Amino acid sequence: MSASYLNIERNPWLNHNGTQGAGGCPAKEADCWQMGDGTVFSIKGCTQAMNANVLWYPASKLAPTPNCTNFRLTYDLVVDTNGSSVWARERDLRISDGEYDYNFSCQLLARSDGNYELDISNQSGGWVATGFNVPPLAQGVVHHFVHEGVFNFVQKLYYYELIEIDYVPYVIPGKLQGLEPTKLGWPAGFYLQFQQDVEYQAGVDLGFAEKVANMNLVVW
Repeated sequence: MSASYLNIERNPWLNHNGTQGAGGCPAKEADCWQMGDGTVFSIKGCTQAMNANVLWYPASKLAPTPNCTNFRLTYDLVVDTNGSSVWARERDLRISDGEYDYNFSCQLLARSDGNYELDISNQSGGWVATGFNVPPLAQGVVHHFVHEGVFNFVQKLYYYELIEIDYVPYVIPGKLQGLEPTKLGWPAGFYLQFQQDVEYQAGVDLGFAEKVANMNLVVW
């Protein structure tokens, strides 16, 4: 059996802001709105002397599809001119079988040289560097992302296969595969999360925005 969830970005979105559940401090401003063929997510300002964090998620989870073991998540991203304000750009797909959490989280963590460090989550929810560095995302152009992974509800195993950015595949090393899910108890389904972290700078409210379009999830 297979299923496709199309144009997910056009759904209503909610957020957890900072200490409400996403980590970091709350942002002064967090907003999202429809623009053309996509949705813009925006964050600005830190309420404490640390990075601020906003976690966006669709108002409704994506319904479960039985007997699937693979997924492919794709979307297009357009970034604004405020790349130096980014602490991290995080994208998560949490898959629940009703008892266990198969956590496909990844982030582009900003480096001092302007590149990004590509991290994925381990089975305890911490971040692990994949060993890949990703070039800066140029503003005003469309960047194409692909996430592919495997999950097995019977064997209780999961792993990222690859993350592709602008048609460059970053194949996840074997040592980061064969992960075991953790008990969570969320209702069965697919949970997308789109997270933004903004840098703290004293006396200045830094911020950035990202437009997401063509967000599709296929499972089989």
